[in-house]
Amino acid sequence: YKYYLFPHGKTDVVTKEGVNYSYINSLAPIEIKNIYKQEFDKWVLYIASENPENSNECFVEQMLMFELNLNSGNITNNNTKTTHKNFTAYPRVQSSPHCYWSGTLKGLLGALNPYSFEYIQTPEQLNNFKLLSLDNRRKFLKDRDGNLFEVEISGPLQIDNQDNLIIDLKDKTLPWVEVGDASNISLVITDFDNNKEAVIKGVADLLSQYPLYN
Repeated sequence: YKYYLFPHGKTDVVTKEGVNYSYINSLAPIEIKNIYKQEFDKWVLYIASENPENSNECFVEQMLMFELNLNSGNITNNNTKTTHKNFTAYPRVQSSPHCYWSGTLKGLLGALNPYSFEYIQTPEQLNNFKLLSLDNRRKFLKDRDGNLFEVEISGPLQIDNQDNLIIDLKDKTLPWVEVGDASNISLVITDFDNNKEAVIKGVADLLSQYPLYN
């Protein structure tokens, strides 16, 4: 997958070769490859609206991160094998046509404010997480290696209360299943779509915009 930055306003960029570029009120893209090291320390569920003119382009409207107290468990490709005995010394193995990933993600419901390092967990996050099961928008899941999957929620959402702690911490659990090929999908995140402010400026801003999504 390729990742791009689209500077907005005046932005000075120093490339690996030492050449400076300035973009003024421009959306000139910068491909993130050798200049920037790609690091992903969390799983992210992107909830996006499809471009009506291009089904391979989706605009990210909300994000749900699995970072704190993360448990991504195992993922399986759901392929089954059937062994048939015959009149030879060796059986015949038949494979099912199904081959799709599925798994379960678990992590703290809230998020850390990157500026104050305060843990934030609100009733709005709890309620909105519950309502995520009814959301019909397309969903994409990115793992810690940067792999992207188009997914759907495959079962009931769960909240585990950690009653043995002094503070009230809740773990969220989300079962997911791959429902399509995301290799040609472009996810677009901007800071001015639908008059929403600071979508990509940090966890604190996102919390103020979307109480569920850190």
